Amino acid sequence: MSTASIDGPMRVLVALADPNDRTVVREAMRETEDFEILAYAGTGTEAVQMNASSKPHVVVLAAEMPLMDGYQAARMISLH
Repeated sequence: MSTASIDGPMRVLVALADPNDRTVVREAMRETEDFEILAYAGTGTEAVQMNASSKPHVVVLAAEMPLMDGYQAARMISLH
């Protein structure tokens, strides 16, 4: 991704296994117009798939997630 400035809100993919954690992040980002949450993922596999389809600026990944942990997902995402 380019380091050029971004017009509009920062597009975010939230990948956290715990639904309560997703709620906390959603509520925190709702307080500002600087972020737009594109999608939520509960597993690393979902995060990789949703990243490919939603093209976020930022991916918030938990380290521990089912099926594929956040470290593996980050490696896969960085390759695409």
